[in-house]
Order: sequence, then structure tokens, then C-alpha cells
Amino acid sequence: MSDCDILEIIKNLDVKDLKEKATILLDNSLKQIQRIAEEKRYILDGDSEIYLEAINQAKNTKNNINATSLIDATNWINDNRLKEYFRIQKEIKTKKSDFEVNRIFILSDNDINSNIVREIIKEQIDAGFNIKIASINKLSKIIPKLMKDFIIFDNERAIRIEVVYRQYVRGDLTYNEDDINELMSIFNELWNWSKAFE
Repeated sequence: MSDCDILEIIKNLDVKDLKEKATILLDNSLKQIQRIAEEKRYILDGDSEIYLEAINQAKNTKNNINATSLIDATNWINDNRLKEYFRIQKEIKTKKSDFEVNRIFILSDNDINSNIVREIIKEQIDAGFNIKIASINKLSKIIPKLMKDFIIFDNERAIRIEVVYRQYVRGDLTYNEDDINELMSIFNELWNWSKAFE
């Protein structure tokens, strides 16, 4: 459908109220498209959209994924979307030995000692992923900027995610070079500060 088709549809609406609503919707869509083009970012609204985008981006990743995991760690075994995300990464790693997944689990002190969480982390290590652990209790003092989860794909695009009560709420997909550089800097600082899983 072309721009002309859309304008023709709006022009042919015979109900004034619907014509106004369609015009407002078109105007808002054009503004959003312009913002995406200028900022190189796209808003992800809700956990379903975030998981779907993470799965799609993982499928298209060639070299590496650098990520934090601030959500409830048991989601890795309880949420089918997160299990699919893990399965895709594991499959890529199986096919391509130099593919790297570097993940930092940000956990409460109780979670660090939980057998279930330890099994989840061990499964990821067994898949060939590089895993480190950070204590959420100590983290806010050291890196206050990190109150969001993020996933960096091939050091060229990222998903930033707002986390509320250890659940995903909203986020964005960014190709903005400044955003990526900032996230890589935070990730590297956090990686150096975090501890290896024991």
C-alpha cells in the first residue's frame, strides 16, 4: 500500500469523526516514523514485544551477545519466551563455536544461593556461555546508571529494558551509536566488577 492509497482511503471516509481520527492516526504514525529515522530507536511496549524482539535479534546475531539479566532468574525456566530466546542462542553456539554469549546475572543475595538459580546458571555455562554474577544489593552503589536490563547484539544494536519488580515493562531497540557505546562501557565496567560463578 502506498502513501497515495492511504490518503485516498482517508479522503473517501464518509463519516467526519472517523476521517478526523484516521488523519490524527496518520499524523502520529508519521511523527513516530520520523523519530525512528532521526534517533535510530524504536519503542517496545510491554514484555511480549520485548521478548519477540529479543528472539528476532538473537536469530540475526552473527558474533556475540553481551547482556545483563536483572529479571527474576526463575523466568529462564518458567517463561516459554525466555526459554526460546535461550534455545536460539544455544543453537547458534552449537553451530558456530566462536559465537559468544556474555551474560551477567544481577541477583539478590538470596537468589545467588538458591539451588534453582544455580542450576539455571550452570545450564547456561554448560551451553558454552560466559557467565558472571553481580549482587543487586551492592550494584546500585557502584553503577547507579544500571537500573535497566540490556542486550547488545554484535556491538551494533541493543535492546534496553525497564524492569519493575524484576519483570520487563517497556524498552526500546536502538541502533544509535552513542547508545551502543554507553551500554558497552557500562557492560564492560560491570563485567570487570562482577564475579565468576562458583
